[in-house]
Amino acid sequence: MKRKIRLWAVLGAVLGSLLMISPAARAQAQAAPRADDQMKKLKQELGLTEQQSSQLQALASSGQQQGAILQQKISAARRNLMAAVLGGADQATVQARVDELKRLTNEMIDLNTREIAKLAKILTPEQREKLLGAPAAPSQ
Repeated sequence: MKRKIRLWAVLGAVLGSLLMISPAARAQAQAAPRADDQMKKLKQELGLTEQQSSQLQALASSGQQQGAILQQKISAARRNLMAAVLGGADQATVQARVDELKRLTNEMIDLNTREIAKLAKILTPEQREKLLGAPAAPSQ
């Protein structure tokens, strides 16, 4: 009975990990066409100038490259963690893999935050308001 429960737990963990990795891999494959569509939609909805459009295009391009590299590292860290847990590694090894995954995830959050800050500098207050769908904070 215990063995059956452990088997289901392991199966659940494996399937969960695969589901987390698969969307990331698919997202990378579909990123370019989707990014073009999003850029067109942003340009139309926010009334971007040509200069803003090209600045956002450059920002998106560099962000995608950095994000793709980080996403690959995160996927590898997930696989390493899963291998450690499934392989019966000691707690210190598992914790080291968890810490690495946390570090990389935080790095991705930092990258996203920096990219949003750059985006904010390109947009006017009115465009930021439209993007957020809420009133913009007063400028100082």
